[in-house]
Amino acid sequence: MGFTWFVSGLLTTGSGIFLWHFSRRHQLNWLAWTGLVIGLGNILFSIPWAVACVLEGVPRAASMGLLLFGFSGIFILTFAFRYSVTKLPRIAPAPIEPALPRAAMIREKPAKAEPAKPSVFSPYLSAAVRYGAYASLLIALVVGLASEGKDYEGMVRAKFAGQELTKVNDDPVVFQLGAQGEGPGNWVLIQEGQGYGGPFVLGIRIMADGRFHEVMPLDHKETPAIA
Repeated sequence: MGFTWFVSGLLTTGSGIFLWHFSRRHQLNWLAWTGLVIGLGNILFSIPWAVACVLEGVPRAASMGLLLFGFSGIFILTFAFRYSVTKLPRIAPAPIEPALPRAAMIREKPAKAEPAKPSVFSPYLSAAVRYGAYASLLIALVVGLASEGKDYEGMVRAKFAGQELTKVNDDPVVFQLGAQGEGPGNWVLIQEGQGYGGPFVLGIRIMADGRFHEVMPLDHKETPAIA
């Protein structure tokens, strides 16, 4: 998480530098300033929000944060940038005093510089960046929703490596250790809860006598020394 705050600090500093340079080229009004600041703020806020939610074990909240804050930030920033470039006047650069004497300038007129032609790839590149950002947020939402389900079978197999495992119930989730119909009953009941560091998954081992014989932490976000 410390690295995330470091990256967020770099992005915030870069955003401030971008706003400073952009304000020196365009006469920004209150609407442009509001849109630029809110758009950049939402995008910068969505990054640590998403990382923190993933570390806490709630990817769905990370996806919703990216969709609500990141997507809206990109939309507002795009609108404010287009408004500033197309609707607001540019600030003319300060004139540069000529180094040659006036007489020399009259005798030798410099060739008139032609305005630079925009690249044919510029509109396509701008559209690709804009729509690529939208697509990445939607993909993050889908991935977060898809990763919400937990692999209970993998957790139990990691705990009982080499033993045959059969899922015998879905709600609640119950696995049977060993082949069905062979030997005494040996089941693992899956239970979830919310801890201090995030959600956790417990495996409760039940034998043929119907009693709890073992409670096993299968997945958790707690501090190892405390857990």
